[in-house]
Amino acid sequence: MKFNLELDSSRIFEIIKREKNLDKAYRAIVEEASEGNICFTEKEKIKLSEAIEKLKVRLENHNIKFWIDWGTFLGAYRNREVIPWDKDFDISILSKDKNKTVEIIQSLPDLISITENKKHYLGINVESIKREHKICIDINVWDYIEDSEGSFLIDDYHQPRNHSFFEKLDNIILEDLDLLLPCPTLSSAKDLLTIMYGENFMLPPGNPLLDSKGQPWSENRG
Repeated sequence: MKFNLELDSSRIFEIIKREKNLDKAYRAIVEEASEGNICFTEKEKIKLSEAIEKLKVRLENHNIKFWIDWGTFLGAYRNREVIPWDKDFDISILSKDKNKTVEIIQSLPDLISITENKKHYLGINVESIKREHKICIDINVWDYIEDSEGSFLIDDYHQPRNHSFFEKLDNIILEDLDLLLPCPTLSSAKDLLTIMYGENFMLPPGNPLLDSKGQPWSENRG
C-alpha cells in the first residue's frame, strides 16, 4: 500500500473546510491519498470487534496473554476508539505463544486468516471485511530476554520495553471490547505513550499521513 504524500496543500485545506470535523477530515485525506479505501467504516468496525472478541476468547482459553499496542493503544487512550483514520488494529503477544496463536488463527478460516507471517509479526485478514488493504489486524510478536540490566521485551521494529511493565496489565474498554493495555495501570499509560509518541501525543498529528517520526505510517509496524 502506498500513499500520495504530495497531496496538494490547497486540496488538504479544502477537505478540512468541507468536513468541518478534524477526525472526518483526516479520514478523508487518508482515503484520498491512498490507492484504495483503507480506513474502517462503522460497519467494518463492528465486524472487526466481533473477530477480535472471538480471537480473544480462543487466546484466553489457551492462557495466551495479548494486549493492544501502538496506534490502537493511542486511540484507546486519546480517542476512546480506533483512530478514525487508522488502517488496522494493533495487538501484541510474546514469541513463546506465536506458534499456538498461528494454530488458533488457522482453526478459524471462516473468520480470519494469516496474510503475512514474519518472525516478529503476523498480518491478519478479517474475512468479512472486503477492502483493498487486506491486513486488518497487526499482531506484533515480542521476545522475552534477560541480561545483566534486567528483563526486557524486544522485537525487530521497536525499542526494548521493560518486562516489569507487563507482569500485570490493566484493562480498558475499546469498541465494546474489554482488552489489556501494555502497562500496569491506566495512569501509567501516559508515560508509555509519551515514550512511544512524544509529549504531545494527545494532540492530533499535523499530517495524518505521517507517524510521530515523520515517516509514512502506511509502511510502519505501529
